[in-house]
Amino acid sequence: MDDVEYGIRIGLAGHGVYYAGDARVLGQMPVSGRASRTQRERWELGRLSLVRRHAAHLVGEAVRRRSLVLMDLAADLLGPPLSYIALGSIAGFVLAGFRFAAGIGMWWAFVAGA
Repeated sequence: MDDVEYGIRIGLAGHGVYYAGDARVLGQMPVSGRASRTQRERWELGRLSLVRRHAAHLVGEAVRRRSLVLMDLAADLLGPPLSYIALGSIAGFVLAGFRFAAGIGMWWAFVAGA
């Protein structure tokens, strides 16, 4: 079981997870590009599996229990990875810049910013 699923189980049990500044995590990370890609693919597939298994239940329990902890866990699962959000924002601003430079309109910058 990975740390995300463990956090979900702790949340469903009615407890929160807190930052421990003195904690140490030791582990081996992939060194080569290929091994790194394979590891990222495993993480993403594992995350999708967690979404399928837990997201609907977490949202339902969050509403039923009126629990912000469970809603936060559900939002974390359902939200896209931060790298996708950043890439989409950058692409939107570049597109808005091209459209603004072409004289098409400033409103594209506001759309991209949103």
